[in-house]
Amino acid sequence: MAVSTGVLARTNKAPQGAIHLPPSNRHLELQAGPLPAQGELSDTSFAVLLARARITGATGVLGLRGEKFVYFSRGAPVSVDSTLEEETSEVYYLKRGAADESELEAARQVARDSGRGVGEALLGLGFFEASELFEHKRSHAEQSLVSCFGWEEGSARFEPRDGFGSEILQMPIDPVSVFAEGIARYYDRLRLDRELPVDDLCRVYAVEAPRIPAAVTSIDTIDARVLQLAVARPTLQALAKTASLPVHELRQRLFVLYCLGLVGFELGAPIVEEAEQERQSQHPLPAPKPSAAGAFSRPRPPGPGAPAPPPRTSAPPPMRAPAPLAPTPPPRPSVPTPSPATRQSVPAAAQPRPPAPTGPATPVAQSKPPSGSVRRSAARTVEDDLDEAEIARAGGDCGTAIETLRAARSAWPDDPRVWAQLALMLLLLDERKNAKEANQLARDARKVNPSLPIPYVVMGILMEQIHDRERALQMYRYALTRDPECNEAHKRIERLEKPVSRK
Repeated sequence: MAVSTGVLARTNKAPQGAIHLPPSNRHLELQAGPLPAQGELSDTSFAVLLARARITGATGVLGLRGEKFVYFSRGAPVSVDSTLEEETSEVYYLKRGAADESELEAARQVARDSGRGVGEALLGLGFFEASELFEHKRSHAEQSLVSCFGWEEGSARFEPRDGFGSEILQMPIDPVSVFAEGIARYYDRLRLDRELPVDDLCRVYAVEAPRIPAAVTSIDTIDARVLQLAVARPTLQALAKTASLPVHELRQRLFVLYCLGLVGFELGAPIVEEAEQERQSQHPLPAPKPSAAGAFSRPRPPGPGAPAPPPRTSAPPPMRAPAPLAPTPPPRPSVPTPSPATRQSVPAAAQPRPPAPTGPATPVAQSKPPSGSVRRSAARTVEDDLDEAEIARAGGDCGTAIETLRAARSAWPDDPRVWAQLALMLLLLDERKNAKEANQLARDARKVNPSLPIPYVVMGILMEQIHDRERALQMYRYALTRDPECNEAHKRIERLEKPVSRK
């Protein structure tokens, strides 16, 4: 059970590691605050430190326990240094299957002779391309940053800087995915209750003007749905039912949205007096319209002196109109009935027809766009095509899935998710015939977005084709590091690791 908001109000003290609440503030939102020159992670968690760095646009180095150093440039993390043996670049290359031990041994020798790093030595030996080395460095930094969420104790020290020169390689690290992965991996219910002290009856609302509006476009579809539902200020309990999410997962996602500055919490809301609004919030809501600042608008809560709404009595069912007053088709005009001989001599087109019924104008079918392509470009999204392809695949119809994905690739040629799914579908249809095209699609998707799991599944299937079981397992496990719920990777790992029965 979460910490009671009443305790917070009486003591004005947050539990250890929690977000501190100002004395008279009944709304909990992410606020700008200085990073500590000397502090403790038990007082301010790394998630909040990362959020404050973004909202204040800080530039400097955040040292954690003297073992990790996170470099920020205008609030964005751009590099991470770690002194931990398990987070060296060599261990990373081995775990990800980017290089084997023999390649690393050769790179170590070159690195000792030239004074360069192991990654640069692998590049010089031709084991990496320049783009691949940069991708590995960025992914390594991102994973090192995610592991910081697991530290609940230790020192935290921020040293402001004016900027950085060539002493570090600055890389774009997506903080949205870092928040999502770090909180999902390291925050159980007990820790969430400790660091986000809100109970199930607190109301959630969408922040009207987020400090960093770009975060709205970076969240996934489930978080976007939660943000839409938050416009109606539901309680956490009602939001979990409406979004069909387990309470623990919902709290994780709300903490991510809180750290991104997109949602806030209203403490001590009059739950009993707003029972009718509570019932309405349990039904699906239309998507909110973005305001001029790019934020989702929400209804403002009533002022402190506003009277409570009167209790609503059960209203009688809506009255139906009496039968004689129901709309009836207009009478047909009296048209003389032609004789059989006359009817045969008159062409069908010239025979009298009853006039069209009068009433509200209805759209004419002939006025609609005749082609499906116009309607597709105006209404369909890339998510629609991906979902349709997945449904076809689940039904065993890989041909239809491939046709859908090829059409999606024409409509959205720059979306790597389409390339990755198309590569997988091609291999599921015919591994031998489509291996070359699938390999190229997976490589292109991996270069554009290395966080996608499917390209590594495709590479694992290709490794199985050449009977390299160990490398295939490495690729599937690497896919699970990008998405722990990747069913295709789970299924293939289970098949490869299943003991062979001997008769």
